[in-house]
Amino acid sequence: MTVGEKIKTFRTIRGISQNMLGELAGIGGTTILKYELGIQNPKPDQLLKIANALGVSINVLTDFDIETASDVLTLLFKMDEQIDMEIDGEKDTDGNLLPDTICIRFKHPEINNRLAKFAKAKK
Repeated sequence: MTVGEKIKTFRTIRGISQNMLGELAGIGGTTILKYELGIQNPKPDQLLKIANALGVSINVLTDFDIETASDVLTLLFKMDEQIDMEIDGEKDTDGNLLPDTICIRFKHPEINNRLAKFAKAKK
């Protein structure tokens, strides 16, 4: 997902227009449109203003080069260190999780609420 797509996703989750996000961030709504369409990329200071206006960490909006399973696992392990995350699923007779049934849950209600909104916006 590009930076612009992430901005649009979080803006949509918040239920605000491009113009409103622009006002909150001190950036023109037309500029937000250009970011979302990938016509322009925000400079770091503008990206920080947008992240603050959306109520998210700037790290959420930056691009990560996630190309391998190892990249995904590294992010998951880092998340597990910083937030209360639970990995669960069906188990075999020896008590081992079955790989195709694994799910990740967060014990933080705000994370769950935002993920639910993200899933709805993604459809």
